[in-house]
Amino acid sequence: MSFAELKTRALRLRPAQRAKLVNVLIRTLDKDEEEPLTMEELDRRAEDLRSGRVKGIPAKEMVASARAHLRA
Repeated sequence: MSFAELKTRALRLRPAQRAKLVNVLIRTLDKDEEEPLTMEELDRRAEDLRSGRVKGIPAKEMVASARAHLRA
């Protein structure tokens, strides 16, 4: 089943059923996350940005991309 089909089916649920589904899905997010970043890793990434070794993504682009994915 595609994401679009799943989304369509989920939106057909009654509000109480949708709320339960959202609750279940949100609880699974914590389980999928990786280990928290260490201060050393955060410092390294900040230095990579400052030095130009990596290029950041402008906030407008990131938000537009996130919105496009949510609409899909």
